[in-house]
Amino acid sequence: MRIRKKCFVGLMVAMISIVSLVNEGLAANRYKAEEWVTIINLAGRQRMLTQKMSKEMLFIAAGLEAEKNRANLKKTATLFGNTLKGLRKGNKELDLRPAKSSITKKTLEQVGKIWIRFKKVVDKVTAGGKVPVQKVAELNLPLLKRMNVGVKLFEKEARNELGGAGSTVINYAGRQRMLTQKMSKEMLLIYLNNNKADNQASLKKTIGWFDVTLKCLRDGGDVPYGKNKTGTIPATTETAIKAQLDKVKGLWDEFKPLANDINDESVKKMAMLNLPLLKEMNKAVQMYASAQKK
Repeated sequence: MRIRKKCFVGLMVAMISIVSLVNEGLAANRYKAEEWVTIINLAGRQRMLTQKMSKEMLFIAAGLEAEKNRANLKKTATLFGNTLKGLRKGNKELDLRPAKSSITKKTLEQVGKIWIRFKKVVDKVTAGGKVPVQKVAELNLPLLKRMNVGVKLFEKEARNELGGAGSTVINYAGRQRMLTQKMSKEMLLIYLNNNKADNQASLKKTIGWFDVTLKCLRDGGDVPYGKNKTGTIPATTETAIKAQLDKVKGLWDEFKPLANDINDESVKKMAMLNLPLLKEMNKAVQMYASAQKK
């Protein structure tokens, strides 16, 4: 009996040790709030970069500051490529931890495959080649959509580990950066007579998304997210963030009417306003990110 009791006690100690080791392993594998904030912020920025590259190529096609946009395109493509690699495998310089879940890793691999095709177009343009407008139009959305899936997967993982709505707010705020460039791209495609009816419909939807999301970021509410889907975000309580969103609103009030009549003049004005709008929206995103890291 004494031997059996000793064996039982030994077995229980061993089981407790195993459970403790497993829990320690799970805890070690959990990312901190600031790490998730960086991941979602930079993954969200990738969405914007797909549209910024497309916009830069279409500016070249339209004959607007071609050499400047070739140089910008090269920088944007390098940033996209480096960040994608960092999201997959980690990057100390970008403070990125590697993707954890198998489905997220697979999604980023799919992004990488589409990126290879898109980058071939980018490389030809940066080397001085003619912009294949139709190819840009065809390839940019699959890259954007697959990257967007990656962002949502990261957001879901963060919510599962941390709880709360912080990761969701950063996702939506980050999406606004992308929408500034998507609208610019759509205006250029219309200007270049590429599938005008489809791009006019897309532009109208993009404007609506930016409008509603900007209001909800400030005051809270339901925002559109994909086909027949919505998400809810709380109103910000940060006075500084509200002030920054008001600054974005001021630029947006100048930008939005340009879509009503797309011509030489409105496209030139869009070229002047789209980057300030992007930069001010990005400042808001960084403020949200800093608030979540506290």
